[in-house]
Amino acid sequence: MAKIYRGWIHGEKKDEEVLVGMGIKVGKWDEGLKAWEPCDVTGEQLEKLDRLWGRFIWGLEVVEVQ
Repeated sequence: MAKIYRGWIHGEKKDEEVLVGMGIKVGKWDEGLKAWEPCDVTGEQLEKLDRLWGRFIWGLEVVEVQ
């Protein structure tokens, strides 16, 4: 079963293309928080994102299991 995670991802606005290139559905950019919210991430995408911890920081929760 595939999990879908939803939440926020903090990073630099200029790095949005990195997330989109990984197939992550990024939400609206919040300049005050320096984060995109809400973001939808699959388990496979989360594995790739995990390697970028520090460049990006996130808070994601499982919202759906397919």
